[in-house]
Amino acid sequence: ADLRGQRSFTLRPATDALLRMRLVQLLAVELDVLAPELTLVRVISCGRDLGVHVKEEVVDAHFLRRQGAGDAVVVDVVFDPRAAYALAPRVKEDSLANAQLNALWRGAQEAKDALDVDAWARWSLLRSLAVPHDPWSGEQPVAYRLAELKLWPVWRAPRSTTVNPMSTLREGPIGKMVHSEVYATAFRKAQDQLQAKRGELRERMRAVAAAWVPKLYGAGSSPLHMARAEALIDELLAALDDRTGVTRTRLPLEPPPGHALLAGTAAPSSLAPAAAPSTDALATLQRMTKLIAQGDSVVFPRGKYRIDGELRFPQGHRVILLPGARLELGPDAQLQVRGALDVRGTKLNPVFIRPAAKGVQHKGIYVVGGAGDRAVIAGLQMSGGRKEGALLRLQGVANVLVTGCVLEGAPGGTALHVLGGEVEVRGGLVQGAIVQLTQTKAVLKDVVVRGAARGRGPGGVLVEGGRVRIEGGAVLGGEAAGIHGTNAAQVLLLNTLVEGCATAVQVRDGATVHVDDVRFRKNDLVMSVSSAGAMRGASKVVLYRNSFQDNVRDREVDGGSSVTDGGVLSDVVRSGERFTP
Repeated sequence: ADLRGQRSFTLRPATDALLRMRLVQLLAVELDVLAPELTLVRVISCGRDLGVHVKEEVVDAHFLRRQGAGDAVVVDVVFDPRAAYALAPRVKEDSLANAQLNALWRGAQEAKDALDVDAWARWSLLRSLAVPHDPWSGEQPVAYRLAELKLWPVWRAPRSTTVNPMSTLREGPIGKMVHSEVYATAFRKAQDQLQAKRGELRERMRAVAAAWVPKLYGAGSSPLHMARAEALIDELLAALDDRTGVTRTRLPLEPPPGHALLAGTAAPSSLAPAAAPSTDALATLQRMTKLIAQGDSVVFPRGKYRIDGELRFPQGHRVILLPGARLELGPDAQLQVRGALDVRGTKLNPVFIRPAAKGVQHKGIYVVGGAGDRAVIAGLQMSGGRKEGALLRLQGVANVLVTGCVLEGAPGGTALHVLGGEVEVRGGLVQGAIVQLTQTKAVLKDVVVRGAARGRGPGGVLVEGGRVRIEGGAVLGGEAAGIHGTNAAQVLLLNTLVEGCATAVQVRDGATVHVDDVRFRKNDLVMSVSSAGAMRGASKVVLYRNSFQDNVRDREVDGGSSVTDGGVLSDVVRSGERFTP
């Protein structure tokens, strides 16, 4: 392949989503946004044809020099407030530039001095076309030009779509810029620039599709593939007519855990901005039901409660649901708790939270806590929710205990999502949706996670960073990955059954998964271990004593990853005296 002066690049297997990324890259060139090349190559290793891969230049100092930005350094920026890391970009090789960036993220420096609004508007237009449902996801490379002291965005094809799209945008200089009228004007200006060349762009996109479709699908390409490419071109060009497209990029702002400490405030906190309590709704609910709102507690005794819209409890109040409480949530209804949550259901007398009617989509429960808050959720039977969000989401709560619960989320959504803090989930069932653990120290003990009541469904455990022990229980019938470790997570699977999954264990982006006394049965693939595109080192699986029965394939491991024999797991780890190996 012609390297065109490129010094380093990544190779990834080509997927159906690649054509969209290539067409958006064409628009990036038109809008004069920095973007590495995407090309197709066929990879042959040791005489074996590994198929068509996409070659993409690595965004590094050499890439910037080739683009005429020799004074720039590359930093990574995270826009997701759920990620409790990378609060501010870091420049390892330049302490002065690092101090300047920290000052910008603390608010000590005016954002308008460091951000080219036109460039960021053009970039966010491209991201909204590439990933319409989640334009801010993932770590993004940014060029920090030392001569101008400005941050310039770099368009890079998104690695993958997220399981749980962002509903809020991380507070900071870029988030504040997005909510300015100058940004909205620049966004629409970029749309107008592309609209003015619609006919020319269509022909160029068709030429790209005609060249790429036969290479992507080889002998399997057909007129149907070209028809799909034409439909994709129509979709991208039609999106340029949507004058409200800018609003999808202007998510509500929310600081991540630790943001207050970064800003140097007197009382560090991981709390998201507290919405005003819905006192009218509380008063109405109290008047019409047995609800007790007294002092710093809101208590739901045994009885039936209908909740419509968002019910926001006052900051710092404890919300208590007693045995026999039955909550029916209307369309888009949500309980927002800004303090401690205490659900006191039992096996014989649970707490029920259900949609108000069949097919109703609600937003579940969202708990945002602080350093001293605790959530105890026992005997809860909860169902419904939305594919885009989490049925039960807890963020920044210091300690979470979930025991004896049955959670059935919307298919393809998240049943339980915990961000930060320490978590213990004991017993219970999660069905039809995933358990997502982000930057936590967590134990799942004797929990059954089932993709569907019969066959396969979107169930599994996603571990993003942190340390997690999964002991006993089972993961059954996941249509994707039963256990997915990423973002340098440390995971221990101990005495667990993983059965009937498309992939039993998937390890990505520098994660390490230790596997002992696990029974793998009837999975299509036992383990997939990849370090392609990793930002946090090599991905690893360490196997101890396990059993394998009736699986179709054993493993897929790329060159940068490893699967090793760990021998016998130590007793101090098995007993929990040491959390992970």
